[in-house]
Amino acid sequence: MIFQNLSIAIVLATTYLTIVNAQGDSDNTIASIVRTVKPWDDIASAIDSDAVDAKATFTISASHMDFGQDAILSPDVEASIDESTFSFDVNVAAPAVTADTLIRDEEGNLVRMGELAYSLLVPSSTDRESGTMALISVDHKTGETNGIVQKKGSKAMHIHQSKGRSIVAEEEAEFVPPAWACTVAEEHEEDPLRHRHLEEDGHDHDHDHHDHNHHHHHEHDHDHGLDGNDLPGSFENLRKSLRGADVSKIGKRRQLQDANVGYSYQVDVYIEFDQKLVDNNGGTLEKAYAYINSLVTMANQIYEYEVDTHLHVFQMEQTGRYNNIKSASDGLKIVRDTWGGNKWSNPNVDLHHVLSGKDLGGGIAYVGVLCNKNYGFGVSTSIKGSYTTMSAGVTWDAMVFTHEIGHNFNSGHTFNGYSPAVDPCMYESECPDYTLEDDSATLMSYCHMCGGFRKVEYTFGGEYKGSGNKSQLSNWKRSNKLGNTKTSTDPQRVPHKMLQHVSTRGNCVALPPPAGPTSEPTPAPTKAPSPPTTPPPTFEPEVAEYDEDLGGPKCSSLTSHCKSGNLLEGRGTFSGKPESNTPNSMDGCVDGNGGAYEDDESIEAIELKTLSGNRFQAGEEVQISVKVYAWGNGAKDHLDLWYAEDASDPEWEFIATKQPSGGGLNTITATYELPDSKKVQAVRGIFRYSQSGAAASSACPGGSWTDVDAISIVTVESEGLEEPSDGETTVDGEGNTEKKKRRDGKKRKKKKNKD
Repeated sequence: MIFQNLSIAIVLATTYLTIVNAQGDSDNTIASIVRTVKPWDDIASAIDSDAVDAKATFTISASHMDFGQDAILSPDVEASIDESTFSFDVNVAAPAVTADTLIRDEEGNLVRMGELAYSLLVPSSTDRESGTMALISVDHKTGETNGIVQKKGSKAMHIHQSKGRSIVAEEEAEFVPPAWACTVAEEHEEDPLRHRHLEEDGHDHDHDHHDHNHHHHHEHDHDHGLDGNDLPGSFENLRKSLRGADVSKIGKRRQLQDANVGYSYQVDVYIEFDQKLVDNNGGTLEKAYAYINSLVTMANQIYEYEVDTHLHVFQMEQTGRYNNIKSASDGLKIVRDTWGGNKWSNPNVDLHHVLSGKDLGGGIAYVGVLCNKNYGFGVSTSIKGSYTTMSAGVTWDAMVFTHEIGHNFNSGHTFNGYSPAVDPCMYESECPDYTLEDDSATLMSYCHMCGGFRKVEYTFGGEYKGSGNKSQLSNWKRSNKLGNTKTSTDPQRVPHKMLQHVSTRGNCVALPPPAGPTSEPTPAPTKAPSPPTTPPPTFEPEVAEYDEDLGGPKCSSLTSHCKSGNLLEGRGTFSGKPESNTPNSMDGCVDGNGGAYEDDESIEAIELKTLSGNRFQAGEEVQISVKVYAWGNGAKDHLDLWYAEDASDPEWEFIATKQPSGGGLNTITATYELPDSKKVQAVRGIFRYSQSGAAASSACPGGSWTDVDAISIVTVESEGLEEPSDGETTVDGEGNTEKKKRRDGKKRKKKKNKD
């Protein structure tokens, strides 16, 4: 998933699945591109060409028969296939696992994932396909597509496509979850209805936790590609597949500071998983990571929409400490003993959760414990689904995880955690005396015990009406997924209670507003400044010319100010303004061709000048100014700046990532220190769209809306005009004195990022 050898898109659908392009509107219903994928089309190619970074809508149709994509179909056969297809709509969303998610390498060091090489497709918020659940993986390298789609009131359909073949839908066998029961853990036998309050000083009281033995899951047979002892070595494959030369070490937390993400809170989760979960996913860490990302991203479709909260996987780690547990309670004790109190893993982690593939039949979690270092734990066991097969059990695993995290968000079970009870489903022997309707109960219920998996709908039970104070229950409504069944009474109380808990956690989970431009007032001088004794030199700005050998604009005169002129206007070959001499990147890195001029992303000009006014030479502070066209309101666009000491054979060094202040035409600036090099130097700008706000990790990231441009300059050093300094004075044979420069073999220290 994060890997080029497993480069995937995950198609998710849970509420309304027609993909629309969200431009910051509250209902996410503004569409820019709508793509229809027929059974004979290739899903991976469609996503690669039209849906990079979540700008497209896909209506996918699957056939009940398999045929080659190059098969010649008569109009009658094609019409017949159209009439019998299984169609569903899917959408793009940010993954729960991001470039900032941490993992451990083979030496035990924490490293970042790096730029993700896949996208996720998720539902929008209308009611067209309310109640549909779907999870579809698309491997862009192999062309393999696997997934599950279950529409409300219908049987689950397995979706599959092999490279060069058609998209096929096959009916899945009915999935029957096992019986399970919930008990109160022995060390905290308090009233489960009692509210637990957290003191401001961090001391906690009334710690309930519940053992939810409902996660037992159908066992499947899987091939085991790696023995557990070989797992550390598999990290090398992961490292090689990440974009960029190196994976950066752990740094400060980067919250998703985006005014248009559609949620107000972010909970960072540390997920540990055992060897059995890896075995269930073909024995590879890559697929285990992909499966965890699938589950948490699927959970986000409910948490973001109903609880105004995004779950972000802060760190994932495979560990052997849970390999021998006999129950979910054992796992809870271990995770709390390992990380509780002053042993908490990281100040940026809000919850710890354990995912186990062991067949232990249950889960367990403390109630109401966000940002609580003593009790912020939960365990989900019997996670038996596989990223390789993507069968119907995947949806059950997602519901299990969503349920257990729901306890951490302060929801009890619906049969005893609310007064009056939300629903009457307790245990298998205590079901109501009437037949439950399908899709009539919520995620925090036990109603799957009273008639099967279909009784539970993928919702906490309600949503904010859109006006009035969110803290007032009267401003909430029941989920329209549940209909007007008598099973659930005022189920909107569940997400309302969960959001109330989140909103009391303060800065621990609240997203800060997007960073805007700030300026400090200039203090009045206490005395008139003295005029400089020597005025700074002045040089006329030079307008660059295209250099065929370098493959981009070059200023050939030794100056302090270089402009690209109109050489970079437009992008690639896209509509309205193809770029002259495209790609102008110095090393052949190509532009994307999606969109239209002045509406979508493009770099229009790059300008370099020294702040001192001196000529370009080592140690000078250089201001980079890049003129860009930003898409929409600019909130999802990013400018990555890089430099190279040798424009003819560039090895790009990162300077900074900047964002435009709004949509349309912007000028973005940054500074860097010019390195000591005797070669013609270059600066590169990469202007790209990123749904997730992922940090830069590659000097050639690709993407349909990405513009890559560079400009080169000559320097004092490259022109051989370096003047000696700080050395001894010598006398030549004719009696002339000169300075001999000190040669200590050391280059000037680089400053890569001044901003």
